[in-house]
Parts: sequence; C-alpha cells; structure tokens
Amino acid sequence: MSVAHAFNSGTDAGGGSATMNLQDRPHIRVDGTRLISTGAINAQSGDLLSFDLAGNYQNFYMGGELTQFTVDRRCGTATATFNGGVCAGQPFRAIADNPTFGGWYLHASWIITGETKPYTVAALNNEIGGFQQPVPSRPFSLRGDSWGAWELVARYSDMDLDWNPRQVQTTTQLAGIVGGRQRIFDIGVNWYMNRNVKLQVHNSFVSVDKGTALLSTNASQDLNILGVRLQFAN
Repeated sequence: MSVAHAFNSGTDAGGGSATMNLQDRPHIRVDGTRLISTGAINAQSGDLLSFDLAGNYQNFYMGGELTQFTVDRRCGTATATFNGGVCAGQPFRAIADNPTFGGWYLHASWIITGETKPYTVAALNNEIGGFQQPVPSRPFSLRGDSWGAWELVARYSDMDLDWNPRQVQTTTQLAGIVGGRQRIFDIGVNWYMNRNVKLQVHNSFVSVDKGTALLSTNASQDLNILGVRLQFAN
C-alpha cells in the first residue's frame, strides 16, 4: 500500500500558476510521446492511494496494482460560484468538484524451465521490493546441451484519465476533463542465457480512446508495438 500527497507551489491569491498534468506512455517506449494526458489542471494539491500485491506458487508468479489519484481542483478564472464565493480571481477552490482518476494492472509469468526467482525487499525500481530474475540451473551452451532459463510473461493494464467528460461548466460545477483511456495487453518471452545475459521479446497491443471536449469527436487509435531487448549485467 502506498499513500502520497502532492503539494503545489502556486498561490491562490498571489497570482502564481499552480497546475498538475497527469499523463502516461505505453510499456514499450520509443520516445517521450504521451498517448493520454489530462492537460494542465488548475489544482491546489493532489492525493494518491495505491494497493499492490504479488506472490508466487513455485515457478508461477502473479501481481497487480490498483491506483487512484484525486486532484484538489481550484476555480481559477471560471466565472462560476463555489462555496458561496465567486471564482473569478479569488482564492476559492472547487472542493465539491475534485476530479478522480485511476488505473490498474495485472501481470503473470511462468518459468517453463522450472527455475524460481528470489524476492528482495530493496528492488531497483523505486526502491521497493520485488522478484528478481532467475539464475539458470543450466546456462546456455553453444554445444546445444543446455539452453538457459525461459519465461513466458503476460500483462494487462488500464489507465483512465477521463473525468465526467460530458460535463459542461455551469454556475455550480466546473467542466469535465477529457484525458483519455489507455488499455494495453502485453505478451512476451524472456530468455535468461546465464546470470549475466537476458534477451526479451515482447509485443504490446495498445488501445487508446480519447475525444475532445464533450466527446464531440473521437481520436481513438490502436497500436501494435514489438520490442526486443538484449541486456548485459555484471
């Protein structure tokens, strides 16, 4: 379980710019392009709540995570009334109108050659615990009598950055946010030749649904991304 609070350096009455932008890229990243994005949200702060779980049975592994992010949106220059005050140029926040976004993923892997992966409480990714790569019981040999360790993997993720996309701005609420929704199904194979060399071949099927304000038009797209990675480690 993870909990975080994002403080914003902008000021309400002092004219400072206080915005947050939530965005995401696919698992296989060719460049810095974000396929979904909320754009700049006039926000005072934000809160994140996340639950994750992972486990294994012998050489079969599963895990997942569920995350929610809530933005404490401010009125900004909107000429609407919130909490008894006019928003235009005033330090009033849309307390009852806080956008909430969420995402989740599930992943599974099976080491078909029977090896297991050790667990460590100090993994390299964000300094959190996780399962490490297996050590092949029979490292790859050019003689053809051993082929290292082989692992089949699958992952599904769903990130939704839409919040009431059909909501228009009125005297009691701010407009909805059309950030888009990204769903990815990833399958692949990992080949651990020995404890130092790893070859990965993964294919991601990406589906993005993103419209414009009030969903008057749709800019959905489907992508197929094939990635190959050869990794050397000391």
